[in-house]
This record gives sequence, structure tokens and C-alpha cells, in this order.
Amino acid sequence: MKKIKTGNPLDPTVMMGAQASKIQKDKIMSYLKLGKEEGAEVLVGGDENHLGGDLETGYYIQPTLFKGHNKMRIFQRRSLAPYWP
Repeated sequence: MKKIKTGNPLDPTVMMGAQASKIQKDKIMSYLKLGKEEGAEVLVGGDENHLGGDLETGYYIQPTLFKGHNKMRIFQRRSLAPYWP
């Protein structure tokens, strides 16, 4: 997870770009907050990603990995499941 390069999606070395809108970023951040409140352990990430420079105003979120159990709502959200091509 720590090796996932975030940044400008037009850069071919970047694996994860910004969220499409502030609404989308805020929704994901609310799910991350919920996971923490329910007791899920954040193994990596779990917060906004401040990249600085021209990317500072983008809606970036750190790649995040939680540890917990399936009864936690954070693990029931299909929209948060990673996509592996």
C-alpha cells in the first residue's frame, strides 16, 4: 500500500489520482471516519493526501488499509472495495 504512487493521473507512473469532486472526497472521508469510530484499525493511510505544489488543491486521499471484521460498516461498502484489473 505504501508503494502506491499518488498524483497526477496523466503521469504514467501514477497509480492513484484524485477523487473527481469535493463531494466524492468528503463521502469517502466520512466512511474512513466511520471505520475508525467503529474500531477498525488503520494499518496504512486513512486521511487526506497533501501532495503540495500544483496538486495541493486536488481531492487526494491516502491509499488506506483497515483491519477489522465484516460486521463493521466500512467492510460492507462495495463502493470502497478496491478495483484490481
